[in-house]
Amino acid sequence: MAKIKDIAREAGVSASTVSYVLSSKKSISEDTRRRVKAVIRRLNYRPDARGRSLRAKRTSVVGVVAPPLARFTSLLLWGIDQALRTRGYRILLAHAEVEDELSGLFEKGQVDGVIFLVPGSLGDKWVGQIRDFDLPFVVMNQFYSGLPCVRTDYMLGAMEAVEHLIAHGHRWIGFVGENPNDSTQVAQQEGYCRALRRHGIEPKGVLIAPNSEAALERWVSLSDRPTAAFLTGEFHVSSFYQLARTHRIRIPEDVAVVGCGDDVYDATLSPPLTTLAQPYQAIGTEAVGLLFEGMEKEGSAGRSVQIPAQLVVRESCGGHGGVDGHPLSQGRCL
Repeated sequence: MAKIKDIAREAGVSASTVSYVLSSKKSISEDTRRRVKAVIRRLNYRPDARGRSLRAKRTSVVGVVAPPLARFTSLLLWGIDQALRTRGYRILLAHAEVEDELSGLFEKGQVDGVIFLVPGSLGDKWVGQIRDFDLPFVVMNQFYSGLPCVRTDYMLGAMEAVEHLIAHGHRWIGFVGENPNDSTQVAQQEGYCRALRRHGIEPKGVLIAPNSEAALERWVSLSDRPTAAFLTGEFHVSSFYQLARTHRIRIPEDVAVVGCGDDVYDATLSPPLTTLAQPYQAIGTEAVGLLFEGMEKEGSAGRSVQIPAQLVVRESCGGHGGVDGHPLSQGRCL
């Protein structure tokens, strides 16, 4: 089994430099860091978590608090796990419901820090407990002033998606997923409105709906119907596709669609969905990095990070749209 001195010899650095790279305790040049990590991978080095734990009085375990598993949760957990493995750490997962007392999920000395994976609908209910947590922590998927948080930049992502539709000629663009109690969807709606106004289009309340059923019921009664729609999440994507088939609405011929959800699932839809792919691994890596900053300082890191989503263009956004607020004469709209 490879040892730190073997890594140091192969990489041409000192053993202490290898230790700094493994622990992130000291700033190391990016070139040296890459060289050391390449040797670590090649020799399949695994830190001795038990020995390190005894020396540092640590458990080499990070607790993760998450709601009952959904696919979104599992993908974020994958990103966290990948980042923790490189540091010789493991995950201890605890599921939490709205009414749970978060401070009682882990026993004293069981974990070195905690990552809270907070869905938009639970943010306000958990934030008070999170602020009072007595271990280093990071919040994922939310932004709270003064707390270390990592999440996708949902507002910027929605702006990019809507501007992509505008670039295709659409001006009557619907929004599915209005929910004032979900901070993620609030951010997406703000991005949607900003993108429209940037192009001289005033958002219209009649084009904004809480779900797909309400959207289609409302839109089909309009004389100027939307030629495109932005869908805020997996649930709205699947329901919109299903209802569109039921009502014989063609995507993208009748309505162009861009969504925000799971890139793997979205690629299997018919037609494949143009989507804002969530940067799960980047979010996990950033969250773990922030947590370790707090663990080294024996507190929680104070900064927050937003990571941009990637717009993956597929067939659902099409190429036809509206001009000057009216549907094109070619094709039909909703």
